[in-house]
Amino acid sequence: MATPQLGFLTLLVAATAPLVIGAIVWRRWYRLRGVPPVPPFSPPVGLGLFIMMFVLGAAGVAVVRRVALGDAPEDSIADAALADHARILIGHSIGQAVVVAAYLWLCAGRSRPLGRVGLGLSAVMGAVTLVALWPVMQGASFVLGALARAIQQEPVARIAHDTLRQLVESPADAWLVVMALVVVFAAPVLEEVMYRGILQRTIIGLDLGRWTAILITSGVFVSMHVGVARWHALPALFVLSLGFGWVYERTGRLAAPIAMHVLFNALNLGLAWWTVAD
Repeated sequence: MATPQLGFLTLLVAATAPLVIGAIVWRRWYRLRGVPPVPPFSPPVGLGLFIMMFVLGAAGVAVVRRVALGDAPEDSIADAALADHARILIGHSIGQAVVVAAYLWLCAGRSRPLGRVGLGLSAVMGAVTLVALWPVMQGASFVLGALARAIQQEPVARIAHDTLRQLVESPADAWLVVMALVVVFAAPVLEEVMYRGILQRTIIGLDLGRWTAILITSGVFVSMHVGVARWHALPALFVLSLGFGWVYERTGRLAAPIAMHVLFNALNLGLAWWTVAD
């Protein structure tokens, strides 16, 4: 999700992006040499799991959509009430949760590489990674937002993600709480299993290199947000995804990118509400 623009505060944070990038390069924090690799999936197994995440997620959406919206045309979903959007997102999550269960079962028999950090420290590392990359994401959003304004000759949307915008524009009720909980907690778990736990591990199994796997996974991750997030927000999502992939490799635990993703979604939701209230 893209961060809403907050004027001078955004500019101030974005201005530190070159310093952050310089520190990362100077200290070589991006290096993964000497870090035990996450046990890879064989390509057939990984690709099968990845495809099933799409298939069962879509099946869950189709079932709930049929019940909630009946024979309404496909393009009517965009105009549906928040309650219907929440039901559809829950259906999607339930469908994908079946694959997550299969993923956990497959991982149960795999030993964790020696030298990996504990669960709690992994989550902390995820949070620290988000804090470190936040100025870089803000810098990317600021530059691309300025470019978008120049091209469109008009102000860009202050909230660059459709789900965020719908959440902050909807009246406060039980479905708003449900939707917010799914977005902040369920979606990060499902997406990190899908992209880091399955796709990134599968690409690593092809012996293309760990950073190649992170880059390809991030490209796929961003492509899945095309049409949902504005184009000028996509580079920030790419930077975020690089952080997800890196911290997963550093810790060997999905707890790290999941914690990072949860915190990112929660901060964006809070900032979006702040933007609307401002």
